Parts: sequence; C-alpha cells; structure tokens
Amino acid sequence: MKVADRRLGLVAIFATAAAFAYLAQGPSSPSLAHYALVKSLAQGTAVIDETRYQTGEQQAYDISYFEGHYYANKAPGLAFVVLPAYLALDAVGVRSGGDPDPMLWALGVVGAVLPATLLLLLVRAVGERFEPGFGTAAAVTLGLGTLLTTFAAVFFPHALSAFLVFAAFALLLTERRGAPRLLLVGGAGLVTGYAITTEYHNVFGALVLGLYALARARWLERGLVYAAGSMTHLSYEGAVLKTGTSGHDVQLQVDEALGVPHFSTLVSLLLSRWGLLTAAPVLALGVAGAVLLYRRGNRAEALVVAGIGSAYVVYNAAFFDPFGSVPPGPRYLLPLLPFVAAPLALAYRAFPLPSAVLASGSVSLACAVTATRPHIAWDGDVLFRLAHPSWWSPTLADLLGIGAWYRVLPLLAAFGVALACAVLATPWPSPARRELLGAGLAFAGWIAVATQGWRLLESKGLGRPFGPLLLLCGVLLLAAAVALLLRPRNLSRSRSKRRRARRARSSSRLRPPR
Repeated sequence: MKVADRRLGLVAIFATAAAFAYLAQGPSSPSLAHYALVKSLAQGTAVIDETRYQTGEQQAYDISYFEGHYYANKAPGLAFVVLPAYLALDAVGVRSGGDPDPMLWALGVVGAVLPATLLLLLVRAVGERFEPGFGTAAAVTLGLGTLLTTFAAVFFPHALSAFLVFAAFALLLTERRGAPRLLLVGGAGLVTGYAITTEYHNVFGALVLGLYALARARWLERGLVYAAGSMTHLSYEGAVLKTGTSGHDVQLQVDEALGVPHFSTLVSLLLSRWGLLTAAPVLALGVAGAVLLYRRGNRAEALVVAGIGSAYVVYNAAFFDPFGSVPPGPRYLLPLLPFVAAPLALAYRAFPLPSAVLASGSVSLACAVTATRPHIAWDGDVLFRLAHPSWWSPTLADLLGIGAWYRVLPLLAAFGVALACAVLATPWPSPARRELLGAGLAFAGWIAVATQGWRLLESKGLGRPFGPLLLLCGVLLLAAAVALLLRPRNLSRSRSKRRRARRARSSSRLRPPR
C-alpha cells in the first residue's frame, strides 16, 4: 500500500471514530445496569442494592436477585474496563449523580468508542493481509454499514466484546504466519478469557478460536497454553424482568433463558425487518469473500469465519431474547461481524461493483438509523425522523446545550470524510461484465427481502398471496448473485473457448466442399 493510501486509510478510520464519539445516545436499561455496577465497584462491592436507584430518573431493570442482594445481570468485563475512567472523572468533579447523560457519554467513549476504533484498525490490518489495498474499505464498511455503527456509540459491551474476540483471532493469525510462538497463543487465550467476562456467550468464539489454535504442530502444548477462563454462574439466573405492584419481583429462570434453537428464530435473525442481511446486505458478500479465502488456500481462516458465524447465530436462535429488546437489530451477534467484514477485502477486489452497490445500501441505512434515535428504530419510520431535526439523535452538542438543527453537521461531516477517504485509499479495479448482472440480481434480491421478509415473518403478509413468493424470490436472487460472482473466471473462459470451438466445427461442416 502506498504511503498516501495508508494515511488516507487512517483518516477514514479516525473520522469514523469521531462520528462514534460525537453521538450521545443517552440512557437505556442495559446501559444503566452497567452504570450501576460501575458505581458499586467504585465503592468496593458488586452489590447494586443502592446504586440501582442512583442512575437518574430512569431506573435500571436489567438486574438479578441472588442470595438476598441485587446485582447487574451483566458480565462485569465492561465495568472493569471503564472503572479507572469513572474514578478519575469523579475525582475531578464530574457529576456522577442526577442526569447520567454526561457520565454515560464519557464512559461510552472509553468502553465503546475506543474498542470500536481499535477493532476497525484490526479489521483493516487483517483485511490487508487477505487482500492488500482493500483493508480500509472492509473496515469502514464494518464501521458505517453494520450494527457496529449504532452500538459503538452507546455504553453497551458489544463493541468491546467484538474487539476482544477479533483481537484474539488476529494474534493467532499472526502466530500462524511465522514460527510457532506460544506467547501469542497464550495471549490469545487470555484475551478470549476476558471476552467471556464481557459477554458470556463469547465462550462459543473462544471454542472456535481454540480449535484454530490447535490446528498446528504441538497441539497439546498449544491447547494447554490457550486454555483460560471459566464461568460458574450465569448472570441471567434470577434476572428481574419487572417489579410487580405487590413488591414481588418477577424472575427469569435459567431454563427459560436458553432452549432449543428454533429455525424460525434463526431466519428472523437474518431476514426480519432488522435482521443481519436485511439491514446490512453487504454481509452476504462478506460470506462470499470467505469462500474466496478458502479457495486461496487460507482454509483454516475461512473455517474460523464459518464457525464463528454459525455458533453465534445458532446460540442466539436458542436465546429467550434473540434481538436483545433494544433495536436496531440482533445486538448479541455483533462479535461475528468483524469476522465477516474482514473477507470483504477479497470481495471488493474480486467483484467491486456488486460490493459497492450493497455496501452503499448498508451504509445509508446504518448511518440513517444511527442518526435518528436507533432505540426506537423498530417502528421503521427512519425517513420521517431523518426529515425532522427534532427527532435526530442526541449528540455532544446537546450535552453542551446546543440544540439547533445544525448540531448534526459534524456527524454528517465525519461520515462524509470517512467514506471519501476510504474510497480514495482503495485501488478499485475495473468491473467485469458479469458484475453488472450480479449487482442487479443482488440489489433486486435485497429489495425483495427488505420489503417482504419482515412482513412475512411478523405474520403481516401471510394473507397476501405474493408475500411469500416475493421473499423466496429475493433469497433466490441473492443466492444467484453470489453464485454468479463466485463462479471461477477460468471456468467461464474455458466454457467460452469450448463454445467457440463447437461453433467453429459446426460452421466448418456447413461449408460447401471446394
């Protein structure tokens, strides 16, 4: 990569980070539960009997009752990361009581924006290894065209969780490219261990990466070095869903939290109104990029992508709340996104036109949702809120008392700079002829899925005779586009040569003898 392109790539990454940091989405029940835990840890205890009432006007309800005390029903990894920042801010006089918005924004910068920025840098580095010159495009697509766009700007653990799991993969990938180094394997094990303390379902990512670590000589020694972390108590045990009028808490039991994966739930995670492929269709080409990765001989890495994606999707299909209650999308699947995004570097190189078309749709939707109060995105009125400045998301300007319509201009400028620099930093190849058909099929398939999938899955389109047919057509169009783009070019060339040879033989038979 040229020096100028490398610098443009860094500008794109940091402009994306600036957009994350400028947003101030405000409190929600999950973020307040983490906040209550941070305040309790600052007092030397994990019990939130008192601090759950010290989170402003809105109370934290994502809590657990265990042996006579209340706890946040969240893994403590995020709280431990931001605790030093909280203590420092509290020491210099930043208010930790009353309105929680300023403190939540500051803790979000440390616990979400910073890990998200590091994640983008890692995806860029891994993408460059997969396909030199296209890592920046893959990273910015992840940052501005997926669920990360929203959850990198709120005090949730998902950005930190995704960074930790992917960082472990990056360590193992580095170790596999050279001589065996058990220090890197042990480091990856420690990182995945902490990832489990950040979100417990990262145990699935740790298992897949453990198999990846073992797939080399001296596997037993490598496995012992990698092994780290254990979980003895599920935080959702005794989780309080609401408080009854009689004072008795309605609790959720462990056997109700996890069950058997349901196929309908799995389909919803992918194709519902805010499913992964509906909201970010470019991820379909990330899967295609993983296939290209496998064909190139990077089979272990491609299998890691497939394993991570399958494990998290199947787990969420068995979870009692697969979408996490908070829109816009299945937020517990966020750790798999960087694994699908990194192979986008190969997709951008192999079929730039369809990738650019689907990426444009993904980025437009993700940025619009993030800029227009994503916590109410379930209603689907994104365009209405986009047209009315009073419905735009709170920003740092709002915290400073600037509520005019132009408060959103820095956010739009950051989006624009990130996209422009990503485009300029990428050596786009000339699209092949078949990409025109592939782009058309992919776009038509996405539109069909986006307009009909959620209606059908939410039982609103079952009475419409063409609803299921359109959804099926959309899925088939997307599959056809991917299959067309993945067809080996040398195969198409050989077929073309055979057709020309047959035509030449047939024409020679029809010629009259001299």
